[in-house]
Amino acid sequence: MKSRRFRPVGVDALEERCVMTAFNIPFTLVTPPISQVNPKFLVLTGRTQGQISSSIASSFQRFENTVVSAFDVYNKNLTRTGVDPSVNTATLQNKVNGAFNRLSTDLLKVSRMVSYGGVNLDPVLENRITGTTGVTDTTTQINTPSLQTQLNSLVAAGTTSKNQVKSTIRATQSLVSTDVNNDINLGVTDGFFRLDRGAKLPALR
Repeated sequence: MKSRRFRPVGVDALEERCVMTAFNIPFTLVTPPISQVNPKFLVLTGRTQGQISSSIASSFQRFENTVVSAFDVYNKNLTRTGVDPSVNTATLQNKVNGAFNRLSTDLLKVSRMVSYGGVNLDPVLENRITGTTGVTDTTTQINTPSLQTQLNSLVAAGTTSKNQVKSTIRATQSLVSTDVNNDINLGVTDGFFRLDRGAKLPALR
């Protein structure tokens, strides 16, 4: 049976389709209410692509500044007498958790700049930054732990230098950018939305 080309219009309900990706789960398009199906939601512009890149960079920079500052205080307290180790660790955890909450909110906003990204892309980005699932490349079967898991491992190993913390955060930022670009490429290639007004199709990675 010949496959039907998916061409949504202003009054269509979007059909549900699964597209295998290089992530641990497929992106699944869900059917939104009729009232939300508007042609303008099906176009990604160059301006929006620029906003996405800028938002990812600024979100991670804010996260890095907060977390590095928290680790600086934590490391200094390790060498001071009279500082309760449990209180020192709890203070670090509270500051880092607050930074993760902000980053999670920021990345949800980024996801929503891509058509259906709030449903399809955000879960992947969440696994990138928090929780114990991580993200598994379905081609290599290599799992990359979440940023939260990696930072916890640094604390457990006692290797919490500023350079190590920054390197870990920036590696995750690079992966998030790749996730977003892959989602855009797959969404356009499979006809879920299109590019216009200076937008470019990112290469799959």
